[in-house]
Amino acid sequence: MQAVDAPTMITMLPRVRLVADPCSWLSIQRRVSRRGFHSDPLFCRQVPRSHGEEFAEILRERMQKQWKEQGLPRDRWPGLPSQRRPVRLQKSMRIDADVGNGPQLRGIQSGHHPRLILLLVVLGGAGVYYIFHLEQVPATGRWRFIDITAQEERKMGEQAFQSTLQQYHAQILPSSSPAVHQVERVARRIIRACEKLDMQRTHDAQPTQWTIHVIQDPNQKNAFVLPGGHIFIFTGILPVCQSDAGLATVMSHEISHQLARHSAEKVAGSKVLFAAAFILEMMGLDIGLSRILLNLVMNLPNSRKIESEADELGLRIMSQACYDPHEAVYFWQRMDAGERSGSGIAETAMALLSTHPVNSKRISKIKEWLPEALDQFQANGCSESERFMNLVRSGS
Repeated sequence: MQAVDAPTMITMLPRVRLVADPCSWLSIQRRVSRRGFHSDPLFCRQVPRSHGEEFAEILRERMQKQWKEQGLPRDRWPGLPSQRRPVRLQKSMRIDADVGNGPQLRGIQSGHHPRLILLLVVLGGAGVYYIFHLEQVPATGRWRFIDITAQEERKMGEQAFQSTLQQYHAQILPSSSPAVHQVERVARRIIRACEKLDMQRTHDAQPTQWTIHVIQDPNQKNAFVLPGGHIFIFTGILPVCQSDAGLATVMSHEISHQLARHSAEKVAGSKVLFAAAFILEMMGLDIGLSRILLNLVMNLPNSRKIESEADELGLRIMSQACYDPHEAVYFWQRMDAGERSGSGIAETAMALLSTHPVNSKRISKIKEWLPEALDQFQANGCSESERFMNLVRSGS
């Protein structure tokens, strides 16, 4: 009987020990789980842990510590291996609303980021505002964003006019100067041509009252027109013009800027650039880098487009005023000869970084518009004798 009972006691004691000791039972369960045997089909294969799972494990440990401090259960999933708990933890956080009291859980449950919500609101509001302030340039049909009225533009022009007078008041030539007489003579014909083309009055502004100012500065090859009709011509541009027709090329271009409200368009465009820079900064892009990119991608190309549009409108105006449109090509050829750097790389850089088109591209575009301008020149009442007188006056 003893020989039989001894083996029975040996075989029964380990069983009693295994059941009585929960730590041994958990260790055996974990070893079985590591071999790939599990009742849940989602975990039938053992896969390496990713960085996301490691982060979830750290988060679980921190949350368990917080629950312990708040008196919550320490472990809601006893017996589940640690590498399996992040997935179950995420599912439970979505389902168990009563657990989601901590700030970490509320952020995961909502699935939204305050910065993302703000970005979407800003994008939506900016898009609606942009669309409601789109309009077409009457003379060309080009769509643009502009949210400044003609009255506001005129006020800005008056401020710039006073500042310009204060800067150049000692250099402004008197009305008796021959240079002033030439500029006034050409300006009268250009303005009459604008009236015939119905380009002078904008849809919400009074007719422009033009004023002419000639500034004595032989080194400045420049001319500009401020909102409100204030024309400024520097004497340094007159030798390049060589004639009334050349001067008409310059003045028609500058007056086209005013008639097309390009100044207001540039001010409105600066708002778009500021809003775009703000959005890119919210997305994490450096503010300095975003401004550089926006300047290269949006600001400079739009500025060159505006200048090209002024060239096209100016060619129509000077043709309507009975100035030979071929002179526009000759003028820009002279400008190109005086500014050519002699380097193809430099010209390419200028084409990308300049606010104005390079002279070679301007010349090619004007040549494309010449047939239409010549048709207008011949159809608007300019006789051969008037064209001959223009040529004679140009040579004198």
